[in-house]
Amino acid sequence: MILFYGKQTLLVDRQGNYPKIKHSAFFLQNNWLKTLFMEKCIYICMQFFNEIYQMKYKYILLGFGLGMSLLFNTSVKAQNANPHIQAMKFNEPDTNKMEDRLKGAVEDVSKRTLYSSTYKKGSKFMARYSTVMINYPDANGNLQPVDLTLHSDAQGWVADKQPNPCYLHLDRSTTVTLGGGKELTFNKNASINDMPLDQNIVSINGSVVKFNLSQGIHKELEFIPGGIETNYIFDSPLEGGGINVKEEVVLPDGCVFQKDSIHGKMQPGGGWAGDYLLKSADGKQVLAKLQAAECYDSKKHWCLANYSIQKKDGKNILVTSIPSNWLSTAVYPVTLDPRITGLTATWGGKSTNSCLYPHFTVDSILVKIPAKITITFFTIDYAYTALGTVPKSDGVIYISTPCAKSDTFGCSVGDSAKISGICYLVPGSDFHCPYTSCYTPSCLPQSFWLDVGLSRLKGAGCDTDFIYYNAYAGYPYVFSAYVEGYTDSILNNSTSVSYNPTKQCSNLCNITMNATLQFGVPPYTVSHPWASRDTVVGSYNNLTCTSQGVVQMQLKVPGCPYNCGNIKTIKIPPPTVVDFCGDTAVKPDSVTYTIDPVPVVSYIPTDTSVCSGLPVRLTLKSCVPGTTFTWIGTDNASGTSDTALTDQTHDTGNAPMIVTYSIVGSANGCNSDTIKTKAKINPFPIVNVTGADTLILGNSERLVATGGGTYSWSPAAGLSCTNCPNPVATPTITTKYSVTVTDSGGCDVIMPFTIFVLDENVIIPNVITPNGDNINDYFTITNLQDYPNSKLTIFDRWGKQVYTSNNYQNNWNGSGQSAGVYDYVLVLPTGKKYEGFVQIIK
Repeated sequence: MILFYGKQTLLVDRQGNYPKIKHSAFFLQNNWLKTLFMEKCIYICMQFFNEIYQMKYKYILLGFGLGMSLLFNTSVKAQNANPHIQAMKFNEPDTNKMEDRLKGAVEDVSKRTLYSSTYKKGSKFMARYSTVMINYPDANGNLQPVDLTLHSDAQGWVADKQPNPCYLHLDRSTTVTLGGGKELTFNKNASINDMPLDQNIVSINGSVVKFNLSQGIHKELEFIPGGIETNYIFDSPLEGGGINVKEEVVLPDGCVFQKDSIHGKMQPGGGWAGDYLLKSADGKQVLAKLQAAECYDSKKHWCLANYSIQKKDGKNILVTSIPSNWLSTAVYPVTLDPRITGLTATWGGKSTNSCLYPHFTVDSILVKIPAKITITFFTIDYAYTALGTVPKSDGVIYISTPCAKSDTFGCSVGDSAKISGICYLVPGSDFHCPYTSCYTPSCLPQSFWLDVGLSRLKGAGCDTDFIYYNAYAGYPYVFSAYVEGYTDSILNNSTSVSYNPTKQCSNLCNITMNATLQFGVPPYTVSHPWASRDTVVGSYNNLTCTSQGVVQMQLKVPGCPYNCGNIKTIKIPPPTVVDFCGDTAVKPDSVTYTIDPVPVVSYIPTDTSVCSGLPVRLTLKSCVPGTTFTWIGTDNASGTSDTALTDQTHDTGNAPMIVTYSIVGSANGCNSDTIKTKAKINPFPIVNVTGADTLILGNSERLVATGGGTYSWSPAAGLSCTNCPNPVATPTITTKYSVTVTDSGGCDVIMPFTIFVLDENVIIPNVITPNGDNINDYFTITNLQDYPNSKLTIFDRWGKQVYTSNNYQNNWNGSGQSAGVYDYVLVLPTGKKYEGFVQIIK
């Protein structure tokens, strides 16, 4: 495509790239021209012949093609008979969808072309490709974004961020500039049913201006590229029933309006239902187009209004009339929607006529996929028009890329499809799968052609029976494509990387990292400073059109185990993810890993030994406050305590016993290592003491103690030694001795032994053996017969009285008592008192 701009010539390929040429006699750079000719055909040949004559004063557009391609589908014969024709949803335009997706994105100005813009939003790549100009060269030849937002100037308001500014004047008339100093003014001195309008502006929002004309009548102006759409809204029927809108149209000198015989026809009564073309004085150039005025009611029932142009006082008066037969059945409110567009050839986005199904006319866009991304979203905007008596359901389209070709689509079924109007491909639909599925993410840029074919179900050949694509009929849903993709392998910190657990006891050292990796170019190499090795995961799935890898890595916490609460938390560093192209993904934040302290348990005493019949007691300690101890012994005893282990009395008999205790400390749900300790339970020694227990003053007696390892006698008075087992006793008075006998286990028994010192001739034995042999069977006190009425009382070792007599006759043999040591008290009539013990041996 060759674009002449004033004295400077621009060459424009179908992507909108244009190397600057210094002279009008243009010079092509060989490499650029070679690339241009190697591309797919820009326009089908028949379109070239239409557009070569649509030359403008400021811009001259030449289209040329290398061939013509008609796509054929033999599987479909008619829409009603073919289940493969799917429904297109009828939608009102939603101009905010693209703006919402681009919020926060930053455009890469260096990649801007007439028909494409690319953006970055974090790791997201975004690009828009269109058949209609979305950027334009300013006076300096620099590309600027088309922005139709109105701003005020001295004459009213203007949308001038485009090649051909459009104006709203203070008198409420509007002007579209046509280039070369030519302008088309309309909406001037407007009236409805010959009643002048008081056009009060209600609001100006972006590119839309709203008016109140009178009670129940409203007007909206929408500024579109190189043109203006005017809507009249009638809330209820007008007096008289008809609706006729008149306005003065000021044409450039020598230019005339001509009926577009391709898109329109005369109606009964002389009205023209279709487009008007503004042509140059020589009739060779189309400067602007007055598109057919569509009418629709609240139920979306459509018709075409009738145009007529009248001359009055040398002025051109455009009359737009809504057919009365349609108004009679319309459900109010009713909208009248005329549209005037200027230099459509300058903007691109040619009209595409339709062929009889299964033949299609085809338009294409080159979509570029940058290096190192996975495509995540791909949408297509397209809308065809059915005018006159032709219903929308007569239109058929298909979508095709090298990856997939769709079944044919028709407009949605129902009443709305039975009438004329515009049928929109569902806005915002995601087509990236399967239409981009064959483009595996690559380290190099890729591109593909997006084709949309248009056909119809009635008529003959490729005529123009009102099923056609027009860049402005469905504006802003012109034929365009929008693609998004991501480069980074990790999209979201909170969902793509997790650790299990993020809180555990300080003696547990292993953590599992789970990561879901996406986008970029798989496979991904994942490394982590706590992992023993790298992991390679991920692939592109052309069925789901996703790049994904799931990795699970085992991590070892450095420095672990941590005991006693020395460290409370530690940061888990993020993994490093490198995709196939060597690009490192943005790392997520570190995660705080909480360490609950594990107790270290100790006990005192460390060497435990107790004697039979006594409890085992240990004091338990921990380095973590609040530790609870649980213990169990091999004697089946167990318990829980905050401070101590207490195992109750053990009766071991005559043999020692070893008990092993297993102790665990717990704090905050964390258990210490199990420690073990042993306790030895020792039996008491069996002690025996022999020797005379009665002595005549001045005599001696050897006392012999047995059963232990060490001996200790007390008191020391009258004894030859105190730490020997067999001291010689020479008491001067009756003395109660005791010997402490200790065995090797540390257990001791205290045994008393009393020696009575007599200055009389009473002799008291200390042992009897009542075994029936008539030898020493009775407790016989020698010479007791010399002391009648002597009182004898005998007690067991616990102090219980077991015998008493006020006139003892040497007749007690321990009857009913067990072997053992017994204490006695003997009181003579003289008042002399003897105390001692007697041992019964059986």
